[in-house]
Amino acid sequence: MNPDTPYWVLHLCFITNQTKQMQKTTLSFDQLPCAIHQIGERLDSMELLLSALLNGTQPTATKAPDDYVGVKDAASILNVSQQTVYQNIRKIPHVKRFGKLYFKRSELIAYLEEGATLNKKGGKQ
Repeated sequence: MNPDTPYWVLHLCFITNQTKQMQKTTLSFDQLPCAIHQIGERLDSMELLLSALLNGTQPTATKAPDDYVGVKDAASILNVSQQTVYQNIRKIPHVKRFGKLYFKRSELIAYLEEGATLNKKGGKQ
């Protein structure tokens, strides 16, 4: 590591699912919780695949990692503006760490589906 690089900057090399090429990514301290979670999800998936291969069985379809997204991507998933996300933050499932908001993709989809169910039953949103 470069001596001028702050100790909290972490350099990770990983293989992306899309390109299968090594990429070097610089993460800040604030991004570490999400990165560690994603690494754990990938390790779980690899463990399942290796176990199936060693047992001589067909690997089962593994669930895609439930990644965390920021406000911009959350707004895109919900099909609203970023301002609307901030205005309704108490209603939307999220995690706040180090002053940043993180949203689980699956929880955002569940939140949307919950609203659709309420509308069908005649409940108010």
